[in-house]
Amino acid sequence: EHRRIGALAHALGIELITVGAPTYGGQEVADARSAVVQVGDVAAGVAVLVKASRAAGMERLAAALVAGPAGPGGGAATEAVAGPAPADGTAPW
Repeated sequence: EHRRIGALAHALGIELITVGAPTYGGQEVADARSAVVQVGDVAAGVAVLVKASRAAGMERLAAALVAGPAGPGGGAATEAVAGPAPADGTAPW
């Protein structure tokens, strides 16, 4: 199923950046911080879909993208990703 979704995204011209999900066929990066840097600045009118299980902690990735541009050194976005691990025991980066 993941390969089919990845193929459809590719056919539609949607860029996939994946963390721990190589079967989608997107550009695989090491972690959420790398994904933020890879996405970079998100221009007005551009949509970013962050799809993941809660256990992966990708809500922090979404928050980092909302926080602002990553810039060459990471900036506010990677600081948001690198914050402390959640108290509920979900996976830290």
